[in-house]
Amino acid sequence: MKIFVLTVLLIGGVMSKTLKDDDFDDEENEVQGGYENMIKDPCSKKVCGLGKECDLDEDNKPICVCTRKCALEEDPRAKVCSTMNVTFESECELYRQKCLCRRNQQGCTDRENRRGHLDYFGECKEIPQCKDWELEEYPIRMRQWLYLVMEELANRRDLQGQALKLAQEAKTKHNKKWVIPVIWKFCDLDKSMDKMISTRELLPISAPLKPLEHCTGPFLESCDKDGSGDITLSEWGQCLGLESDDIEDMCETLRTPSQ
Repeated sequence: MKIFVLTVLLIGGVMSKTLKDDDFDDEENEVQGGYENMIKDPCSKKVCGLGKECDLDEDNKPICVCTRKCALEEDPRAKVCSTMNVTFESECELYRQKCLCRRNQQGCTDRENRRGHLDYFGECKEIPQCKDWELEEYPIRMRQWLYLVMEELANRRDLQGQALKLAQEAKTKHNKKWVIPVIWKFCDLDKSMDKMISTRELLPISAPLKPLEHCTGPFLESCDKDGSGDITLSEWGQCLGLESDDIEDMCETLRTPSQ
């Protein structure tokens, strides 16, 4: 189970990366016009949210519409469970239904789907209750997983710049062994760089782990001490057992490229 969870967290690390504008090839955003003229696709710069895709309105202007059709998924591992405890064939279908039902459009299978979000990967199932002693020991195991993940990424040279240096420091300095990986993961998840982790930003950890580790949900909920819906660095560090004096904002340092 330890190796499997490590693999899941490594996958989660990849999943947490966000797309940038330069991830798209400009040539793919152009269509061939007549007389060998290149015509820009009006949708090339239109960004649509989950469950939506770009289309042109009657004035030929780009708009976001609900995804018409999701790719057929034959792999049962593509299934996801929503926060409404409903199984969908894929994450695409979950958010497609959310869009259709919020707009009250044809194709909505249940109006309650408009409230749903991704909860975890796989079919919905009954998750055992987390016992007090299990919740108490969960932060210790999470720290160990994060250390192993950071170590593995460093060994594979998937960490760059200051992140790689800090990974080496965590390996050589005993008093930093848990501190650095815990703070590194916070910064890695905080894609909005607002010094808080939202429920959406937690998905790279929560979605794969919830069906495997039944204390994941209660643990992450317990980290949000003030019930704001977001987890601050201080809340994250304390939740994972760090001393207040060890909780230091390293996010700017971690995002600094190597010189």
